[in-house]
This record gives sequence, structure tokens and C-alpha cells, in this order.
Amino acid sequence: MTGDRAVAQTKMTIQQRAEVDGITADVTCTGRFYDFLEKRAGTWGIVRRQPIYEKDRLDPVDPDARLTLDPGRLARFPAGPA
Repeated sequence: MTGDRAVAQTKMTIQQRAEVDGITADVTCTGRFYDFLEKRAGTWGIVRRQPIYEKDRLDPVDPDARLTLDPGRLARFPAGPA
């Protein structure tokens, strides 16, 4: 924090159940939010929120189900950290 400005980092996890290519899966996304805050008229508030996604995971709900993702579609997305 410097005067009327601050930056906060918050770890986040987003979980949802969704259908992926006809298979019900639990989807988990993990990452961080960088919040840029500013004090205006005596009140702190978020000026900007920058999400940084670190990892996605798909787990079929049915343990016998096989989820196969299209490598060509996956290649269109940027690679995450190793």
C-alpha cells in the first residue's frame, strides 16, 4: 500500500459441473486475482481486477467415462506455467 493506492493478491478456485462432449464432468479452475485498489472520498474500492488463470482440471463424474479432448482445439489456447 502506498498512500491512497494498494494492490492485493487473492488465490481463487472456481468449481462447476458441466457437460463436456456429452460427458458430465467436474471442472476446476485455479488462479489468482490481482486487485488494484484506490481510496476515493475516504472509501476504498477496487479500480481494476486482473484474473490470472493457472490451471484447469476436468474430472468425469462417472469414473468409467473416458473424456478425450481435441488436441487441435487445445493448441489454440496459450500454454500455462509449467
